[in-house]
Amino acid sequence: MAGIGFTLRRMLNEGGILGPLKAFHYAVIITSGPWLISSLSLAVLSIYGALGAESHEFEIFLALVGYALAASLINVGTIHQVASRYLADRLYENQPEFFAPAFSMLLAGLLLVQTVLAVLFFTQVPLPLAVLVASLIMLLAISGTWLAMTFLSAAKDYRAIAWAFVGGGLVAIVASINGGQHFGLTGQILGFTCGYLFCFATLVVRITIEFGLPLVRPRHLQTALVRFWPLIVIGFAYNLGVWIDKILCWYHPNTRKVVVGALHVAPIYDNAMYLAYLSIIPALALFLVRVETDFYDTYRTYFSILLGRGTLNEIEAARIRMRDTLWRNTALILKVQIPLSALLILGAPAIFHALNLNWASIFVFRFGCLGALFHALHLMILIVLLYLEYRIEALSLALVFVTTNAAFTWLAFDWGNAYLGIGYTIACGITLVVGAVMLSSALDELDFHVFVRQPLL
Repeated sequence: MAGIGFTLRRMLNEGGILGPLKAFHYAVIITSGPWLISSLSLAVLSIYGALGAESHEFEIFLALVGYALAASLINVGTIHQVASRYLADRLYENQPEFFAPAFSMLLAGLLLVQTVLAVLFFTQVPLPLAVLVASLIMLLAISGTWLAMTFLSAAKDYRAIAWAFVGGGLVAIVASINGGQHFGLTGQILGFTCGYLFCFATLVVRITIEFGLPLVRPRHLQTALVRFWPLIVIGFAYNLGVWIDKILCWYHPNTRKVVVGALHVAPIYDNAMYLAYLSIIPALALFLVRVETDFYDTYRTYFSILLGRGTLNEIEAARIRMRDTLWRNTALILKVQIPLSALLILGAPAIFHALNLNWASIFVFRFGCLGALFHALHLMILIVLLYLEYRIEALSLALVFVTTNAAFTWLAFDWGNAYLGIGYTIACGITLVVGAVMLSSALDELDFHVFVRQPLL
């Protein structure tokens, strides 16, 4: 996340507790902003009855939002890693003028692909044309917001970004309520979409202010898409892995509920898993803060010594400091996240009673909280592997995640509804173990790995 570390470090160095709180708040926005908008907005709309919409209409609304989130994350994830690498390279070469053109080109391609896929899917969903058009706009707005967040990793105005998401959430709630009251399902979807359009427009303005208008061709972008093809596969496989258990539940006879046509949901599974994912926001935010400050400092020192032709003892000492910093920060994250996850697992009955959720989903929520903890940890491992240029290892880890999640989720269908979610937990546990072994080996062999990758001349 090029550029974020400088902002976070400045906040952490501020006096008192306000600085660290601001840094943590910014990290939450960066890691989970769009997800939080959807989750909190949908929670408020659910509590207050979605403004006069009929129960079946609100069920359609929730299903369309879920499908839009899945499609946006999977497809944006396909180009996210390549875009991040491209931005980092352009920053290193002091070429920020290529940011806006690259954003425009990737956004155009993304919106085209999303439109084609959505139209193909909507041919199997017998809903009014106005509802389908509104759903398409929602998908494009969410997708654009995710992509804009990738490019704003170098922005320094965290307040503008934070207020964009806060404002977007409020707009989504108010507009969806009023839209549902006056125009039914179509108005509700368009109202919810207005929240994302507000965020997207605000972020695009920030991109334009930071990097100007797209007046030149994005140099090296096509080369990056070809050269860093493993990053494309990693992004697709990992994000598909995040959603594959939900997709299987949507269409398996034991768990599915047909909303309309090909639009299915899995009520017992969906809400509990979405809620469980919110539990790891503190871990992801804390990881961003630590990896972009402490770990990055040791990472930069290590490679500075290499480039400065340091002695073997100096290189080895720098590598050990980097390794120890990573494990120390991982321990810190676990000290925060494990008690929180345990509290949520033990307090699941009270949480479900307070939120008036289906009691049959408690088992899913408990498995989901444990699995999400493992998920957060192996996501951190994946990011560090990419930091260290272990792309093939990261690709292998992403493939392990998607295949094990699909396989164990499918197996769990035969064990009964009481075991829904255990497939995801097992898959995340396996991926974590495999990733930990990979990362440990990578850190031990880093010197060899770096030197072997250097050109001969």
